Amino acid sequence: MVELDVRPDEIGHDVAAAPGSSGFTRRRFDGRMRGERRRDECMSNSLSRLLEQKEVVIADGAMGTNLFHLGLGKGDSTGAWNVGHPDVVTSIHQAFVDAGADILLTNTFAANRIRLALHGLEARSRELNVAGARIARAVADRAGRPIVVAGDTGPIGDVLEPLGTRSVREAEEAFLEQARALKEGGVDIAWIETMFADKELDAAVRAVHEAGLDYIATMTFDSAGRTVMGVRPEDAIRRSRTFPWKPLAFGANCGVGPSQLMDSVLGLVQGAEGDMIIVAKSNCGIPVLDDDLRVSYSGTPEVLGAYARMARDAGARIIGGCCGTTPEHVRAIVAALAGEPKGRPPSYAEIERRLGPLTVTTHAEGAAGSVPQRNDRSASETELRAAARPRGADPGKGRVGPVDSWAQVVREALMLLDERDRTRVLRRERLLRELLIGIDQANDRQLVDGLEVFRRLRNKPSEAG
Repeated sequence: MVELDVRPDEIGHDVAAAPGSSGFTRRRFDGRMRGERRRDECMSNSLSRLLEQKEVVIADGAMGTNLFHLGLGKGDSTGAWNVGHPDVVTSIHQAFVDAGADILLTNTFAANRIRLALHGLEARSRELNVAGARIARAVADRAGRPIVVAGDTGPIGDVLEPLGTRSVREAEEAFLEQARALKEGGVDIAWIETMFADKELDAAVRAVHEAGLDYIATMTFDSAGRTVMGVRPEDAIRRSRTFPWKPLAFGANCGVGPSQLMDSVLGLVQGAEGDMIIVAKSNCGIPVLDDDLRVSYSGTPEVLGAYARMARDAGARIIGGCCGTTPEHVRAIVAALAGEPKGRPPSYAEIERRLGPLTVTTHAEGAAGSVPQRNDRSASETELRAAARPRGADPGKGRVGPVDSWAQVVREALMLLDERDRTRVLRRERLLRELLIGIDQANDRQLVDGLEVFRRLRNKPSEAG
């Protein structure tokens, strides 16, 4: 597990965390925690009521890729469309409600001020988040059934100190500004997603709590069974139990397709205790760069339906889709879950047969329903070189092919460097830092450029910085 290392003086905390704790510290405001609420009060919200009524609560699908298909340009800000094209954002939310989604994530994934600064929009963070929340709220309120509006909170798009240049204070302030705006716009809860590092997740949790929002959190795991920063699913969910402000649910999102996300779900189940709610929100198959540099996804509605059944059988209670997931896919998820009762947890052979190839990282192969111990391993330099080679590349068309191992390549490549070189690479190589947050749907060119960074880092580490 990656340990949290936050100095109390760095973020204004006045009571230090105890050794061995999660690393959280508590702020004092007039002798009590600002926004502090009891756990049972936190659960008395629209989401908890849905979980009491339904075996599985359905989350929506992708916002960025659907905006991309409806005219979002390369390099454009998705959040800016909350003001520039609110009708388009509304139509996507409405389509997911019509498909059967119970949870709508606002179009604010990349709307914190640090991410918006890439587009010169940092001064409009509050405006864009309030607008995004109000759009989703309006769709939910006219749905005729309970719909949870979740304020989507993505990463800041930079690496925190000491490997990066951003301080924890900067990250927390950006998250707090966003969380307050989302609450002002009418969200029910915050949805913290696509997190890779414990430090950044902790900063987001503190911020949404201070803004007075309950939250769901998900992290993104690669084909090595870890986040880019080395966090495993089972460790991540165990660690979430140590937070002073417990999440309403915890899980995995994005990643490298539904089969590999199932490996993460099984890891989360291994680390979960009691009545913890697990989230599964997979990409719609493997992302592939087409000749025009647009990203397409391999997952069919039938595959997403099979994934949803397996995720439910494995123990997930909130299930949806991430990048590439359309309303048609969500409709298939709803139908699949309604058409077949809950069964036993799937075996890895079943997952691979129905969803496609995967790398078993969280468990050794065993009987269906068993939870064997993790088979841990690290990639050698030879394996790194194989992983860095574009899979399915078509030299005749200049096609890059599926990018199902890039996060692993980043992590393993950095491990080949000594501490000084690793720090220099992360401080000075902007493309590498940007790629650590995953695929930016508004700027697909960085996928191509990023692969060249990896190759250079792999082959000539001393020159990579």
